[in-house]
Amino acid sequence: MPHLCNAQNPSTPTTAIGFIVEALRRRRDRKMTPFTTLYCDNLPRNGEILQKAVLAYADLIDPTLAEYIRDNATFPNTVVDRIVPQEQESDYKYPNRLLQVRDRAPIVTEPFWQFVVEDNFTGDKVSQENLTGKYSRKSTQTH
Repeated sequence: MPHLCNAQNPSTPTTAIGFIVEALRRRRDRKMTPFTTLYCDNLPRNGEILQKAVLAYADLIDPTLAEYIRDNATFPNTVVDRIVPQEQESDYKYPNRLLQVRDRAPIVTEPFWQFVVEDNFTGDKVSQENLTGKYSRKSTQTH
């Protein structure tokens, strides 16, 4: 269910969904191309989840805006793969050694990472040679 406090004054949003909807409304009103919204949390069908939340809130405040978003904005699914091994005692020394700061809850990852984005954009996108991840015709992340 969309956050109702945004619905009372949608032009001054207080949630991420509210900001996305308001930004898309402003782009529509200015006849600008809508943007692609990437949800980078590692959930199955994350773009579809975000799109449903955005459309539910937009429909609550303005059904024609919801229709515009449904027909023009994109929410590609993404897969984020970053391995975080079990915590080691040496992890606590790493931030100090690297940055000269004390971190009480460091997260040290393995060097491997992969970022896959469903090739579903509203406009221009980063060219493949400048991309540090990869595009996919359809994101097939399942958990």
